[in-house]
Amino acid sequence: MARRVGSNPSSVMRWRDARDRDPRQGLKPKPATGRPAKLTPSQKKRLTKLLLKGAMASGYRTELWTTARIAEIINRNFGVTYHRDHVGRLLASLGFSYQKPERRALGRDDKAIEEWKRKEWPWVKKRSAAGRPHSVCGRIRIFEGAAGQKHLGAYGADTGCPPPSGPPAHLGDIGPVGQP
Repeated sequence: MARRVGSNPSSVMRWRDARDRDPRQGLKPKPATGRPAKLTPSQKKRLTKLLLKGAMASGYRTELWTTARIAEIINRNFGVTYHRDHVGRLLASLGFSYQKPERRALGRDDKAIEEWKRKEWPWVKKRSAAGRPHSVCGRIRIFEGAAGQKHLGAYGADTGCPPPSGPPAHLGDIGPVGQP
């Protein structure tokens, strides 16, 4: 029989014995449950409450939870050891998600940022929309040298191009950065 189904004879005997023990359920597939959970459902509820109280309530100097800190809390409160890499899976099963703290400069001036967005950004955006990237606009100039030749870029005595007196006419109303 084993040869007919392409299996090992010991497997066929195991299937036969399972069918003999329980003719209705013996051969139904049984999912592999894996390793038993280290924390009980009540311990998981307690862990959730501890995490929601915040890291400072657990003795840390900042409110930032890391997987290493959470592994330490689990060990301290429940006597169970989790590797910090597996804490993420546990947190996901509890409904938590990974979040990275937003970094902001200490000297950030929100008022100045809003003012810049209101006054300067539309000007920068307008230049960019006109096909002139703002990072290049103030740096490329076309100069007329001797005999009406046009030069792109540098100017001065060694190039034969005089320094410009203002923005060239072909650039329209674009002036120095920050001015319309």
